[in-house]
Amino acid sequence: MIASNLILYHLQGKSKFEKYVIPIGFLAGFPMGSYLVGKLTKENKISELKGSWLLSFCNNIGPVFFINIFLQPVSAKNKITAFAIFYGIPLLYGLITSVHAYETKVPNILQKETFHFPEMLDYAISDAIHSIVKLCGYLIVFRSFLLIPEYVTQNTYQTLCFYGITEITSAVDFLQTNGFHENTYLILGLPILTLGGLCGIMQTECMLSGSSIKLKNYVFHKTLQAMMVFGASLLFFRF
Repeated sequence: MIASNLILYHLQGKSKFEKYVIPIGFLAGFPMGSYLVGKLTKENKISELKGSWLLSFCNNIGPVFFINIFLQPVSAKNKITAFAIFYGIPLLYGLITSVHAYETKVPNILQKETFHFPEMLDYAISDAIHSIVKLCGYLIVFRSFLLIPEYVTQNTYQTLCFYGITEITSAVDFLQTNGFHENTYLILGLPILTLGGLCGIMQTECMLSGSSIKLKNYVFHKTLQAMMVFGASLLFFRF
């Protein structure tokens, strides 16, 4: 909560658009964060600099999937720690990198907007409906690639690596059905979810289509966060 408030404090220009991206991005989950950032950037309601910064830490797997699916087989003593690592690191990352999103000159349009949270949430959901078919299309395509490991390798970790790079929900299912120790499950699963896989990256690109935000910057930031999550997971769950 403290980290979230500090991040909001660093949002120069007092734009309500910018401030709502953080709670909506975290609560609604992927791909709402990327959709909202792309939409607002294309409409010049937030700058490319702020949009790129917000995208770097607000496009995560939503709490519903994380708690009900990923954390379902995890013991109660580890759930809070895993939750804190998975969402706390992106928040801290956003706080640390907020200095690079500082702007001395704020467009007038940012100062005049008066959207309220319910309006912004409805705006994001209603305009996102048309993108569902595209997202499902990417999911179908990348899931078809998951047949490849059956003909290439019988190694469990190689298969998991392929699944994690390709499509994360299949990677989570693989982790849950192959008898991994709980600590190993968390050490491997948390960074996989943080990075999002190629399917998630391409879905993010779909949401950003037409905006000036560069996908390579997003991938760079998510890779750094995945490494940080992996390091924290080793620290807390190795022993």
